Amino acid sequence: MPSSGLKDWQSKLVAVSTAPKALQTEHKRAAIYRNNTRLGLRGALRNCYPHLMQRLGHSGFSALADDYQRQHPLTQASLDDYAHGLIPWLDNEHQIYAGLACEYLAQLARLEWGYQACHSAPVDKPNAITDLSGLSPQQSMDLCFQRQANVQIGELSQIATAWADWLPKSLNSSAYYAWVRNDYQPQLHAIEASDYALLSRLEDASSLGSLIEAEVDIRPLSDCWQRGWLFTVADPR
Repeated sequence: MPSSGLKDWQSKLVAVSTAPKALQTEHKRAAIYRNNTRLGLRGALRNCYPHLMQRLGHSGFSALADDYQRQHPLTQASLDDYAHGLIPWLDNEHQIYAGLACEYLAQLARLEWGYQACHSAPVDKPNAITDLSGLSPQQSMDLCFQRQANVQIGELSQIATAWADWLPKSLNSSAYYAWVRNDYQPQLHAIEASDYALLSRLEDASSLGSLIEAEVDIRPLSDCWQRGWLFTVADPR
């Protein structure tokens, strides 16, 4: 079969497999594909969010996964991208699953996703400059910093109660966290609001001068850099 024909056939199969119930009577012979697609996507979500599954139980998680599939049928080839889309969906949902609000479930899903992203991220990128003390004032302003890919950050609420049985006690007094991979194993760290604000800004490279112009608190910069959470890059300009 020509590649274009195979692509068309696959596209039609996906459309049939994810068709709304109102259209399924027209594709009775594709019922097995629809059921397999539903169960396969449910399994993919379960693999990405095991603690979410544990919190909700089998029936609660299945109801959530099926609702997500109905509202967001699979349209891309990457199951990781599809599973990641569950987080913004939960952010905008107001349903209750197994007695838990979507606002809470979105935070748990984001925490789990951060662990997965931290674990699978590329190795640390080296610093372009290792000694900052020899830079001129202008060179310092032009120097750019970026967060390492294996440093994943997030924000939590209701920590003292809802999260106490799963998170380290060190996080019970902090609303911000960072997953950092050490010796190939992600570890959870409590961070300050100023750390979170800076690390959020440095997901993409930013120069020291641009951070100061944007009135970003740069006091945590030196500590984050020394801990290996950031790396220096050439000025993109």
